[in-house]
Amino acid sequence: MVFSMKKRYLYGMKHKKFYTGLLLLAALSCTSSIEKQLTQKWNVYHVEFIKTDSAKMGSDPVTVGFEDAMREVMGSMLINTQYDLHENGVAQITYNGKTSNATWKLKNAAKELIIVNTSAMKKTSKEDYTPKPSIIEHVDDTSMVLLMKSDQSSYQIRLRLSAVKPH
Repeated sequence: MVFSMKKRYLYGMKHKKFYTGLLLLAALSCTSSIEKQLTQKWNVYHVEFIKTDSAKMGSDPVTVGFEDAMREVMGSMLINTQYDLHENGVAQITYNGKTSNATWKLKNAAKELIIVNTSAMKKTSKEDYTPKPSIIEHVDDTSMVLLMKSDQSSYQIRLRLSAVKPH
């Protein structure tokens, strides 16, 4: 009787290890798949601002007007921005005809994308800079949707990107 209980216990532990390993392998292959889908050139074709916190900016007409103007400027700056993501974690960001060097990585089980514009960072601020992750709402071989949060506004920014096919 004791022998069969021990045998069942060992049998159960063997299977738990197997299923745990299988789950870990599935999670890693999913991350790898997303990385593979991301490593290409992307073009922002639509920018959407989502109001999240009306109390953050208050009801002062000057502040509200400023936020509206900033949304307009941000939208026009972000549209047609290109992100060229490479397998080695290096990227180039092109907007308004200027290209900047950047780095990128996935975080939080490949649900968040962090892109750091290294060209824009000053040497003294590198230690203090904490990049804000963009939430990956959708990604496949031809399209991606990112949601960016802003500390300075009552809006979140949703970027819709399409893959740029080589000519």
